[in-house]
Amino acid sequence: MLDGVVLSRKTGAGALRRPVLVALGLRTAARRRSSTSAWRRAKSAAEWEKFLADLYAVGSPARVST
Repeated sequence: MLDGVVLSRKTGAGALRRPVLVALGLRTAARRRSSTSAWRRAKSAAEWEKFLADLYAVGSPARVST
């Protein structure tokens, strides 16, 4: 499952709202899940492509098959 949420981070200059892209993998047989997330500049198609390319490059268990 893929999702994007916008979270607020506190900084010295106040709150900063930033999108977080999340990949969550569920395994029904073992009932385990693996997930990863990354702060991004936007929830755009280009940012999603970078996020998924990063997952694929590191061989993450949350990899999305095409």
